[in-house]
Amino acid sequence: MTFSKCTKTNKANAVTVYTRVNEHPDVFRVESGLLFCNYCDLTVEWRHKSIVDSHCLRKKHLTQKKIYEDNQSKKNQKILETTLLAANSKREVIEELIKAFASANIPIEKINHLLPFFKKYLKEGDAIPQAQLYVNCTYLLSLKIMQKPSFQFLIQSLFIS
Repeated sequence: MTFSKCTKTNKANAVTVYTRVNEHPDVFRVESGLLFCNYCDLTVEWRHKSIVDSHCLRKKHLTQKKIYEDNQSKKNQKILETTLLAANSKREVIEELIKAFASANIPIEKINHLLPFFKKYLKEGDAIPQAQLYVNCTYLLSLKIMQKPSFQFLIQSLFIS
């Protein structure tokens, strides 16, 4: 029995810097043919898998990775808080506008005529929707909140019929 020696001359088996990036997604990047660690900002020898793997297990790399992930989670939390604040601000603008229109006995449909003015001159002007979107529920709820006897009768008659 004879055994032939297998040689690695097949290009399909060739390891490239991109092979190492694919083995460790989001950990490494390629710049000018060099393998850079995203967390440590160091070049890593990519030709030997053991060197790349040992870099990923080093204490400094793991510490830098944890710091990076903590910063990302704080950034995501700030984005969420900002979004919630914007939503609350938008809701508050709409509620206050409805209360103002109701207390001045201005029909809520008149908002449509003022939308261009609001959008141009108010910081939250884009937050104000057209009248059709909230006439039925938000307007009536705001009237109920105002607790005026004349409005109480109007609300009761609308909900009963």
